[in-house]
Amino acid sequence: MKKHRENIPNIDCLLNFAYMGFTKKSEVLRSKDQFLSSIHAVYEKEKQQNPIIGKGTMNLEKLDDLERMYFHIKVHAITGLLEFGTSNTYSIPYWDIQALWFGFKHHFSNAEARRRLEKNHFESIQAILRYLIIAGDLLSISRKNLNNLSAFMSFGKITRSDLTKETFQVKSDWESIYKRLKDVVNAKYKHLVFLIDQIYSSKLRSRLILKTDELSANLDIDVNSLTIDIGFDCGLTRDSYRPPYYIPVFTQLSHLHSEIYVVEKNICPLFTHGQIMKSINRPVNSKSRLIDPSSDILLPWIFNSK
Repeated sequence: MKKHRENIPNIDCLLNFAYMGFTKKSEVLRSKDQFLSSIHAVYEKEKQQNPIIGKGTMNLEKLDDLERMYFHIKVHAITGLLEFGTSNTYSIPYWDIQALWFGFKHHFSNAEARRRLEKNHFESIQAILRYLIIAGDLLSISRKNLNNLSAFMSFGKITRSDLTKETFQVKSDWESIYKRLKDVVNAKYKHLVFLIDQIYSSKLRSRLILKTDELSANLDIDVNSLTIDIGFDCGLTRDSYRPPYYIPVFTQLSHLHSEIYVVEKNICPLFTHGQIMKSINRPVNSKSRLIDPSSDILLPWIFNSK
């Protein structure tokens, strides 16, 4: 296949956009309905073209299918909360990213493939940052409601009616909501820092992590205990919360004659928040010092030679 090049922004363009393009928190919250409408439109498109739902196939040697995979990975950035009109999936799409990389590498030079993958990372990062602002606001509301309920309960009986049972039920409801929001926010934060770590440009990583630090203070994230378990958080092992990776849709994996693909836990590393931050803050333009889907824990992809 003849290699061709689309007008893909280089790192300098992305850096300029990263510096100028981030919306203030207040502006994101004011445009919440617009953002959620966009999420609905994106997810509706995903349902229409996802091969798992449509019983189709994904041939990474076809540029049209590669574009579908590019889109599918970005959809992972906006899923997690059912009330946002999407699925509740919030794993890091590790093997999807790997599929995109090998598809790009099949069609383009390594430099061009890396540039296109970087663009996908950056677009996902932008979406997750905005997602976390809105989800974080919901988390803050649920936390305040729990505090209000606790304060009310501490007053004792102050009306002629005994509201003890009703108050405990309402408090239980909000505790469940808070926990679910907290789980999604933690997972999205992990997805965010994982992608920032994949960025080659040290300048771009520095700008992105500043935005992340501004957000994390309001997200109740305990960075001292936060880890990324590549097997569990990326859905590579059987003990992950999501179903095992479904591979019959991929033409390049058809030789395996299998429905699913998993790996053993012992080959999947676990990284602390400190390790992730140290890698992100590396002072050079380079790959992650921890893990890279383009070279680590590889699926046995087979592409036809060109």
